[in-house]
Amino acid sequence: SYDFARWAARGGPIDVEGRAVVERLERLEIPALFFAGAADRIAPPETVRAAFEAWGRARPAVDKTFVLLGKASGASEDYAHGALAIGRRVRE
Repeated sequence: SYDFARWAARGGPIDVEGRAVVERLERLEIPALFFAGAADRIAPPETVRAAFEAWGRARPAVDKTFVLLGKASGASEDYAHGALAIGRRVRE
């Protein structure tokens, strides 16, 4: 979308119609599983972590998990963005 393209060009938080997407996550109640690649430059781990922390913030009982895929957390490599879906070691 135009909003995403604008964000990608300037960097910073993703917003839609001037409102940060992360702010819209706090009332969600559905379970979520977040994967972050340690070497991801498109969605860096700190950005994915911010979304994880925001997800269901207003609903403390929401079931959510954050997984960092990198050598420091036991993975065979520091995964980048595309490697999470189509990389050499995706089966691992």
